[in-house]
Amino acid sequence: MHYRRFLMGMVVLSVTLVFFLPVNRAEESTADLPDGLVVAKVGDKEIVFGDLNELIKMMPPSYQAMFRSDDQITKLLERQIDNILFSQEARRLQLDQDPTVRYKIEEFTKGMLTQALIDTQVNKSVTVTDGEIEEYYKKHQDEFQVPEKIKVSHILIAVAPDAPESEKKEKKAQAEEIHAKAKAGEDFSGLAKKYSEDTKTKNRGGVLGFFSKGSKNPELEKAAFSLKKDEVSNPILTPKGYQIIKLLDTKEATTKSLEESKSRISNKLQQQKRNDAVAKLLEDLKAKTNVVIYEDVIKKIAEAPEAQPGN
Repeated sequence: MHYRRFLMGMVVLSVTLVFFLPVNRAEESTADLPDGLVVAKVGDKEIVFGDLNELIKMMPPSYQAMFRSDDQITKLLERQIDNILFSQEARRLQLDQDPTVRYKIEEFTKGMLTQALIDTQVNKSVTVTDGEIEEYYKKHQDEFQVPEKIKVSHILIAVAPDAPESEKKEKKAQAEEIHAKAKAGEDFSGLAKKYSEDTKTKNRGGVLGFFSKGSKNPELEKAAFSLKKDEVSNPILTPKGYQIIKLLDTKEATTKSLEESKSRISNKLQQQKRNDAVAKLLEDLKAKTNVVIYEDVIKKIAEAPEAQPGN
């Protein structure tokens, strides 16, 4: 993971050099530039446009368009030059010959080659047709169900579950008094702002927003989903305390259309096909390669005592 973040950092820094080229970007596209065009030089090392062009292809569009000002480009260019200087000095000191460094480079290289193999042998050949998307949609209707949602406002009179009965009785009486005000026609939002002890919602009149079943505590849900629009519940004892609920709005359960679901289904099917193709590729490679796992050695490693600090 650290190596991948390092590589992406290098890619981001390097790709921005293309914007430093001495051309009018409005008049000349990158496709018109020769691969051998030198854009920077560090000692004897030249950085040419062809190298950058390959890096550009690796970048998401959002990264390609990230840097535009001279300041940003200059800072990133200087950072890239710093990295080149550091790596050149490390090689001069033969740090690339250190066994630990060599091992890390090899592991990093294996990861890059694995990704390149998957990209060329798997990802480029994976396609999903409209027919496959439609078939998946018909067979998995449950995945596209949007449950009923309700929007409520509430007033909380907080009391801990393990509070003394005398305190619970006092809090219940307070909640019932507020409930009576609401039933008498006083503005529920105003009552919430005045009395609610839920600091997250009181300033917006106690509004919790839309939610479906299974997202709130059972006591609150049972009461809330039994209400009619604009109806106010009796005080309900929940783990948070006594809550008074008003139903503000409802959204009926619906099913997302095929058109709405196409992108999601396509992505899912593509990922499934990629996973299957990678598994098949690995199976084929193992079939023609002698792979031996020494279980007795693994057992010894697992059973070996951990090294103590200082040993």
